[in-house]
Amino acid sequence: MRILVIEDDQQKSEQLIGFLEEHLNNTIIELESSYTNGLRALAIKDYNLLLLDMSLPTFKITVEQSGGKPMSFAGEEILRQLSRRNIKVPTIVITQYDRFERDLSLKELRKSIADKSYSNYIDTIYYNTTNDSWKIELMNLLKEHIGI
Repeated sequence: MRILVIEDDQQKSEQLIGFLEEHLNNTIIELESSYTNGLRALAIKDYNLLLLDMSLPTFKITVEQSGGKPMSFAGEEILRQLSRRNIKVPTIVITQYDRFERDLSLKELRKSIADKSYSNYIDTIYYNTTNDSWKIELMNLLKEHIGI
């Protein structure tokens, strides 16, 4: 199994990858930290699962580069691009925000994405560093949709 994690927060990406490594055997996990690099990876390789942050920098942040314009809905744009390009990869959005631009709640965001019928979209999980409920939700989705 090959999994792509698109996440720009180091602590969150380490937690996600650690969780996957702990529960999945024989899995290749790759990490990208920007909209552009994530979309490029999806165009080049086939993945069995995508764990996707909603808010990402446009480009990879480096010592020399600021990452370009922050994209509040980069995850949704990646879902749209996957559908447009007919790239099939089951996708779980994992965000640590419960409110977004235009005062959109997490519940409203989830419904908005589901209403657009992106074929790859499974669900959205709220990631919280103070509790492990995200791990239970992620495991349940992996069992239901990926068959682990």
